[in-house]
Amino acid sequence: MKIVPESATKFYAFEQLKKALTGVRGELGVPEKFIAGALAGVISQMLVYPLDCMKVRMAASPTKLNMSTAFTQAYRSGGVKAFYRGITASVLGVIPYAGIDLAVYETLKTAYTDYQIKKGADPQAKHPSVLVPLACGTISSTIAQFASYPLALVRTRLQAQGLPNSERYSGMTDAFTKTLKKEGFVGLYKGMGPNLLKVVPAVGISYVVYESVKNM
Repeated sequence: MKIVPESATKFYAFEQLKKALTGVRGELGVPEKFIAGALAGVISQMLVYPLDCMKVRMAASPTKLNMSTAFTQAYRSGGVKAFYRGITASVLGVIPYAGIDLAVYETLKTAYTDYQIKKGADPQAKHPSVLVPLACGTISSTIAQFASYPLALVRTRLQAQGLPNSERYSGMTDAFTKTLKKEGFVGLYKGMGPNLLKVVPAVGISYVVYESVKNM
């Protein structure tokens, strides 16, 4: 329920923003790719944020929690605001994540196709095999994860508030401060390993599908 509208909105917005920014200078440089990716990420994140919050609460709950119960508990714990806890950290985190991910991906893919064409490869180099978007997507998402993970961690902890035995935070700054004080700098990257095991293949595969559908 979350990933379908999020991915669709992100890729659609990215394509439209690339067209708009290309019209300004006649070409698309790395800064424009970063801006297009960051804005696309913010748009998609704002659209699905309440569902993202519910996903975290269901995953973090010590008891079995279905969607309706998660919504009810969240509303009782803080009203409508409960569905947007951590939204600031999320938006601040998605700007470098989506910006770096999409910009690095586009730059690597373009560099590869340009290289193939210059060395005399056939015209089909513009539509490379699935290994190219898979590799480019894996590299770009890994770099983006390292750049934005602390903000994602803070967002997750803010979203999980109200669950049994969960830490209480007054806001994003408080969550950062308490995490650093109790766990040190390494604490800001807690869970990074499992996250990479999930995100890297997921993003790589999504780019393969994205390119395949575009070519079709």
